[in-house]
Amino acid sequence: MHRRARCNQKQLAKTIHHKSSLLIALFERIHAQHDREEQHERIQHFKHTFIYLIVCALSIFFFRIHIQIYNALVGPFHLNHDQFVTYLQIYNQNLSSTRSRWFSLNEEYLQVEVGEGNVESNQDQSLYIYDDEYTRENILASLYRVRESIIVNSLYPNRLYIKFPGLKQRHSRIYHSYRFQAFTIRTLRCIVRHLQVPLREYSTWFEKSLYLRVIDERYKQNETFFNAIVIPSCGILIGYLYRPKGELAYFPYSRIVYQFRSYDVGFDASYPYYPNTAFILGGIIFVWLFVKSLFYLILYLLHRVFPSKLVIKSNVQLHLKELGIESLQVLNNHLLATSNENVYDHRLFLILDQQYLIMFNIDLNEHNPSMLRQFYTQLPFIGISISSIIKVGNDGFLINDNKKQKWIPFPAINRTMGDNKAEWLHNHMMLINKEYQQRWYDEKRLAREQARIQAQKELEAIRFEALVREEEWRQAVHYGNDLERMWERVTSASPRYITRFRLNNHHQVTSFQTDVLASTCSVCLEKFEIGQTYACWPCEGQHMFHYACMLDVLRAKNTCPLCRHSVEAASLPDRDIVLRLMLQRLFSRVAI
Repeated sequence: MHRRARCNQKQLAKTIHHKSSLLIALFERIHAQHDREEQHERIQHFKHTFIYLIVCALSIFFFRIHIQIYNALVGPFHLNHDQFVTYLQIYNQNLSSTRSRWFSLNEEYLQVEVGEGNVESNQDQSLYIYDDEYTRENILASLYRVRESIIVNSLYPNRLYIKFPGLKQRHSRIYHSYRFQAFTIRTLRCIVRHLQVPLREYSTWFEKSLYLRVIDERYKQNETFFNAIVIPSCGILIGYLYRPKGELAYFPYSRIVYQFRSYDVGFDASYPYYPNTAFILGGIIFVWLFVKSLFYLILYLLHRVFPSKLVIKSNVQLHLKELGIESLQVLNNHLLATSNENVYDHRLFLILDQQYLIMFNIDLNEHNPSMLRQFYTQLPFIGISISSIIKVGNDGFLINDNKKQKWIPFPAINRTMGDNKAEWLHNHMMLINKEYQQRWYDEKRLAREQARIQAQKELEAIRFEALVREEEWRQAVHYGNDLERMWERVTSASPRYITRFRLNNHHQVTSFQTDVLASTCSVCLEKFEIGQTYACWPCEGQHMFHYACMLDVLRAKNTCPLCRHSVEAASLPDRDIVLRLMLQRLFSRVAI
């Protein structure tokens, strides 16, 4: 019993706390839903980026970009004569090994110490690749064979060719990144000898540093000479092995073409070893994808470990400040203190002694993610001063916002019964706002007056059309068959003009109109008398006639009896039609 009572008390306390913080709970649900969707977006970004990263990594391994980047950054790797022989043997064996080709970091960018005189220097025994095989003016590359017996025997039956750039090629004029400290003293002496350093000078050098300083200075002074003479003479190569199968080369002073076979091996020293633009771009994309995927993963994990707390956004704080409310909790207290008659469906609240209207665009107990999503950046409520409300309509109300009128729509409310929020707000406005009440009464009076004027206009229009039809009937009866009148183009005034005349253009003679009393009607030749009605023809002379006389004249003709000034005429058929009617009438009489 006591345990059940304590449980009921805890549940009641929880319910009371929930009801006392409905507004705060609504903002917390919106914030939590926003966090969940951001976490979902982060993990989706991570998944997509990680998939692209895997595809990029597979592409890098497939095209061996990682090996080329490794060699470009770490190389060249120094090999002496014996190491180069071993390397050539392993190179032939690894060409058929997929694992060694794709998944190991092979040392491809080499600095080889073949030895002095081991590279064929006889130009007649060399091969050349030309820019134009017919003119043979521009040599792209020269291919020298290695004649050192150990290297030749290690590759047998394969042959090794060293590919040097032509003298006009850019690669023959650049400073290669040799690691001269790795060469033996014998090779360094060969280099300085070919650089024309006197024997008596370098014969006393026993430290490599002396050789290195002189070689570096001379190399930078004349790169072309060093690349063309010293490198092949001393057998110091920098480049990489490759298979020249299918390449075409030419013997000097001959048209004989040599096509490299599958067993030929080339050492390319004519082109710098570095990844091309596509490989560099691939590496940049890989690093970017890796950093991006890691960034989203770290963000996701940080938000899982340290969830973000509810922070009232600046637009909410600014709106509360405009209402003179200190915080969201204070607004929540005002809402809870509002009496039931000042609340409509927990969406409209009249707070602070009915000075402000708080309208919620979302249900305070809303849990639907699609509804909460709409208020990540928008305000879930708006506060309006009662004095600024001008008019209440069925779908919203009009306010005066900084001397500008603004229409505020009502929130959509799903109710089984009728939706009477407009009536509820209007009734409260009539009670608490005298200006709104007076404005509403004035609008009602104006609406009634406008309705009366509109009804009067409609009656006048009906009467006008009835009189027009009457005049049309009269003209059809009296002149509809008068073909001679039609042939002579004699016509009455138009029915609409006569109707306007009957409604507006008549005046009554008074005793003060002495000029009118002294006049005579030119139609009936009688003087005007007091009480009679008269009208003026719309001509320059403003000729006056009795109203009835002028009406008869208009029905007979459309011209003034005195000056022949015409008014709007009734329509007449064309003379061709009139002539055809006259002939039909004549033939019918003859036939009779």
